[in-house]
Amino acid sequence: MVAAPRLVVVPLLLVLLSPRAQAAAPEASTPARPSLDTQDGTIRAVDLAAHTLTVQGDGGALTLALDRNTLVYLPRGLASVGDLRPGARVRVSRDGSRACWVEVKEEPGPPPAGVGPRVP
Repeated sequence: MVAAPRLVVVPLLLVLLSPRAQAAAPEASTPARPSLDTQDGTIRAVDLAAHTLTVQGDGGALTLALDRNTLVYLPRGLASVGDLRPGARVRVSRDGSRACWVEVKEEPGPPPAGVGPRVP
């Protein structure tokens, strides 16, 4: 009497574990995650009125839209798009034409003597 369940269970397991049964089993549905493109370059322009950032990279100039969700990381910590300066070396992650985050790797140095705003 004890052997009867084993005779049923073993063939059933062999059928369920067969490659054909596994191929027919539907796979768990995972939601598609957006893939972000990342590019290194130098900031050429920041237009806060138009909410755009232009980065010069190996592939040429790339203009990206900035929005309230764009994260900015400076070497000293989190910042805002208002802290981005032309000449900074950056890594930008984008989703299409929108900048998701901007990591400033190296901030631009001070302007040469005699260049910049005058102090009265």
